[in-house]
Amino acid sequence: MNLNKIKEIIELPLISEADKESLIINEISKDENVVPIILQMLNAERIRKNELVSTMNLLLSKADVELFKKIKTNDSAKGQVIGL
Repeated sequence: MNLNKIKEIIELPLISEADKESLIINEISKDENVVPIILQMLNAERIRKNELVSTMNLLLSKADVELFKKIKTNDSAKGQVIGL
């Protein structure tokens, strides 16, 4: 893969992002090792997405616990007021 050519494409000032993307894809496709490279990219993306999902699940669980605590506290407070 010719990284210098890809850099040149990125630095082209008068070309749209879509055209740059097409030119970069075309340049990458010239490499005989393109399939393993794409598989590495997909694996890296999958790892990042799994990390993101894990982080979001953790935050959602923490929020759920806090909401449950507030609901329980509010229910307890209402029971004390009613009991008076």
